[in-house]
Order: sequence, then C-alpha cells, then structure tokens
Amino acid sequence: MSATPHTPAGEVGKSAVPGHAHLPAETVRRVARLSRLRLSDTEIESARSHLASILGHVSTLHTLDLRGVEPMTGVGGAGTIVGGGGVDADGAMIAPPRDDVPGPILPTEMLMRLAPDTDAPFIRVPKVLRDSGEGGGP
Repeated sequence: MSATPHTPAGEVGKSAVPGHAHLPAETVRRVARLSRLRLSDTEIESARSHLASILGHVSTLHTLDLRGVEPMTGVGGAGTIVGGGGVDADGAMIAPPRDDVPGPILPTEMLMRLAPDTDAPFIRVPKVLRDSGEGGGP
C-alpha cells in the first residue's frame, strides 16, 4: 500500500509479512479515507494488522510457480453447464443464460432496521449527483 506505482505488489506484501510494524498507520488512514471509512485510532491499529495480513497473503500468491497454468476464462467448471450451453472463442464451455426470476423479498420492516439511515419507507443514501443533475462523483 505504501509502494509507488513502480513498485511490484509483491514487494509491498513482503514488507508486511513479519507484522504491521512496516505498515505505517498513516497508510491505513489513507486507505480508510479512500474507502470513505471513519476509523478510530483503535480501529486503525486493528485494520493495520488485518491489512498487513492481507498483504502477506498476497505476497504468498506472488511466490507461486504458475508456469503452464492457463488463465481462466470463467469461474465455473464443466459442472455448471446445463443443456443449451456453448463454447466461447477460446474453446471454453459457457453456461446458458438463466431466466431472470426475482428472488425472495426482504420485508420492509427488516430492511428499515438494517439500513443505517432511513426516513420510512425510504432509505437515505449519500448524494452521488452534482446539484446540476449531472452524473459524477462527490
């Protein structure tokens, strides 16, 4: 996380493997800010440990010998193919489209209890449009 754009991701993870001593709290604060999370100092320390652990796992992935391993063209295996499937341009089997059928509906009362900010029967969400009505970020 503290790497420049020219530093390989594996080097970032390696610095975090021994523990979070090499992962500055300011880096965690920056990641939290970019993620729009408000973390207390205690939460920063916890997140610092978790983030260092994640980077350690990513570092482990960088050590794998993947020579001869073909890239995946999808996450499903042959077991996901049900009649009507096909083959893509690479020769990989693809599943047929599924019917668009609605699933179970969450009761409004439960939804209101789960939402962080409500004005029943509505859920308040952060503003994502500019005042001019144009699309865009905050």
